[in-house]
Amino acid sequence: ALDYLNKAVRCDPHFADAHASLAHLHLAVGDAKLAKKHAMIAYKENPTNTEIANLLWQLTLGDKKEQR
Repeated sequence: ALDYLNKAVRCDPHFADAHASLAHLHLAVGDAKLAKKHAMIAYKENPTNTEIANLLWQLTLGDKKEQR
């Protein structure tokens, strides 16, 4: 899945759903930095998508919890 999603965003860098899926995959394997990067791109491309907004919020909140 990772290869297909990376290919999808190379073909269309504005493909918000592919970026969101990449964010979920990276988060699942413990790479919060890449997850946040893709979530931010997905949100930029589709700010009205509540799933993407919630994912980005969770990733951002996680950063704040780690800083405490």
